[in-house]
Amino acid sequence: MNSLHMEKSSLPSSRSATVETLVAENEELRRRVEEAEETLEAIRTGGVDAVVVEESTGHRVYTLEGAERPYRLFVEEMQQGAATLQPDGTIVWCNSQLCELLKAPQEKLIGSLLQEFVAPDHRVAYDNLLWQGQSRIGRGEAQFVRMGGAAVPVFLTFNALPADCGAAIGVLVTDLTSQRHHEQLTEAHAALRESELALRQAQAELGTHAGQLERLVSDRTAELRASHEHLEAFVYSIAHDLRAPLRSMEGFSALLLEEVGSQLSPASQEYAWRINRSAQAMDALLRDLLDFSRLTQQQICLVPVNLGVVLRNVVSRLETQIQEANASLELPGPFPFVLGHEATLSQVLLNLLTNALKFRNPNAPAVVRAWAEEYGDVASPHWAPGEARGTRVRMCVEDRGIGIAPEHQQQIFKLFTRLNGEKYPGTGVGLAIVQKGVQRMGGTVGIKSTEGEGVRIWFDLRKASGEPQT
Repeated sequence: MNSLHMEKSSLPSSRSATVETLVAENEELRRRVEEAEETLEAIRTGGVDAVVVEESTGHRVYTLEGAERPYRLFVEEMQQGAATLQPDGTIVWCNSQLCELLKAPQEKLIGSLLQEFVAPDHRVAYDNLLWQGQSRIGRGEAQFVRMGGAAVPVFLTFNALPADCGAAIGVLVTDLTSQRHHEQLTEAHAALRESELALRQAQAELGTHAGQLERLVSDRTAELRASHEHLEAFVYSIAHDLRAPLRSMEGFSALLLEEVGSQLSPASQEYAWRINRSAQAMDALLRDLLDFSRLTQQQICLVPVNLGVVLRNVVSRLETQIQEANASLELPGPFPFVLGHEATLSQVLLNLLTNALKFRNPNAPAVVRAWAEEYGDVASPHWAPGEARGTRVRMCVEDRGIGIAPEHQQQIFKLFTRLNGEKYPGTGVGLAIVQKGVQRMGGTVGIKSTEGEGVRIWFDLRKASGEPQT
């Protein structure tokens, strides 16, 4: 943009003027008239947009609203802010884009220092660019502060205008906000891509580790299974081989007492009886260990089993114990078919009924009750709303014996656990066999007892198709 520099002064009084002074004053007036005519012509033709007048208080800028030049339309249509500055940075003219960028009206900007809109920590860089623009091009980034306080990053280009334009500097202001957002998005996208390379690598490493862990677990499981099978085979072999000498000890001690017992002293007879009873106890323990070992090693195929038939066969094997205990045995039916293994189911029921007969109250007759309940029967105390009807069977064996204290109720299913061993003989393996057998058939075991009032032990198995037996 072009501007004219004009001086404002008053004419001296002509009273004391000499002829020479008057001639000089006339020449000055003629020069000023010519300058004024040139100024008016420039204004009429659009040669200038603003006039800078030197006054006593300093320079004052007057914009020429009527000045229209072809390039003004071009500058107004620019996407960048543009302004004409005096060397000190005073805004002589600016386009509407700069007003929009700074959120300030044009009348506020014209005559103001552009530096007023520069963030304080960027003013040194701005001054350096303005100084460069007086003689050459100055380019660089800065940060403007809009009216209202919002910061906006910008790129500034200062360039000295041609000499015929006076001492003026043109500046282009490019808003970098979108570019900064784009850069941030690009960085975020790059970071995301990097995170996805890292994630894929981590997934690959995790897959590798998972495969290694799976193979390790598989190998360890195979080793443990082999070790367990070897141990079970060892226990079975030892238990089987030890039974022969024990039977010899039991048989010979019995013969000794039968043939020469009367010739032995009472103490010797007691020793012989202790040998015999110890051999019997050890043989019973080995038999139970063999049963437990066979239960853990044998292949079990689950098929429909008539629970009532198995229960009656077990009861027939216990007739002698039932008579000796003077026990009352109650078997209220019906007894449904279950998915199980007949030999294992027989061993489980045999051990449960044997315990119920053995741990009776010596001051009261033994009463043993065994019954079955189907899940899903609303009459059953074990039925839960929403449960499928008739999917599982609970077999219960209950006695009115000595009972078990709460703190011991979960221990009795562990191998070699014996309660009241000094009063009631046993090996501590029977209920361990019960739990293992039920687990092998896919079921669970539970217990409910009150000390001194009896015990109820139950196991659950899946129901199978078949007519229930009474």
